[in-house]
Amino acid sequence: MEKTKLSKYFFYLFVASIILVVTNALTNASDDDGSILKTLVSIINLAISIFYIVIIWKLSKLSSHYKTSAILKIVNYALVVVSTIIGVWMIFSSFFSFGHHMSIEGIIGLTLGSFSMIAVILIIIAIASSIIGMIAEYHEYQGHSEAMIDYDSSYTVKWKKLWKYYFWSMIIMIIAMAISLISVFTYSFGLVSLGMAITLIAGIAGVACGIFKIIYLYRMSKIVDNYYDTYIDVEVHETPKGR
Repeated sequence: MEKTKLSKYFFYLFVASIILVVTNALTNASDDDGSILKTLVSIINLAISIFYIVIIWKLSKLSSHYKTSAILKIVNYALVVVSTIIGVWMIFSSFFSFGHHMSIEGIIGLTLGSFSMIAVILIIIAIASSIIGMIAEYHEYQGHSEAMIDYDSSYTVKWKKLWKYYFWSMIIMIIAMAISLISVFTYSFGLVSLGMAITLIAGIAGVACGIFKIIYLYRMSKIVDNYYDTYIDVEVHETPKGR
């Protein structure tokens, strides 16, 4: 792959990563699911996510890990779409499929039961999505590691270390989701509080990993961009031996 393209692709990933961090933060901070702003942010997030996958796919010429990562990211986003459809379908079905044939008490009971089912299904899908996303990140990190071997071998070590930190942050997040799933059946406020606390810890660790990822992508773009210029400059000014 040409140096200019590789540098540009890394820079695109750097910019896309920043936008994804911002849009994810805005989406999670907003409680109004029906607001125009949140809908707009979600659309931007989806568009940038697709763009990110396309760039990762283009980098597959350098490493097969990139291709695997892109495929898994697509599967991951498909799970998000499925979970959204299931949630909306179950809510509407509880109100419209049985509403005309049941008492108010029955409708309330069925609705509460539906929300419990929704919570269980969404948590299970979230756990599956987290595992797939984690594997996708592993292959992306391995791809970056292999892509930088000829430019700066230190990033091979850096990406492998970052993967370890990311892995443990995701394991903590999955544990928090499992606790939340158990709390749905046990109705335990203590488990809910524990799950929220663990989720917060995992979230902070995930943000830290995301920041390092952004920094690495930017530096990789600059290293690749300057590599051949430095190499050619050395070749031109190098004095042959024996003269």
